[in-house]
Amino acid sequence: MGWLATIRHVPYDNAPMAELARSKGMRTWSDAIATGWVQRE
Repeated sequence: MGWLATIRHVPYDNAPMAELARSKGMRTWSDAIATGWVQRE
């Protein structure tokens, strides 16, 4: 027997967390939180 994965939808307002990251100078994190994408540097 192995792992069983379940996809769950969890409502989450990411805007406040993206703004918090931006206010702390963490633009890469802010963009990732806001868009769901991580840009390669």
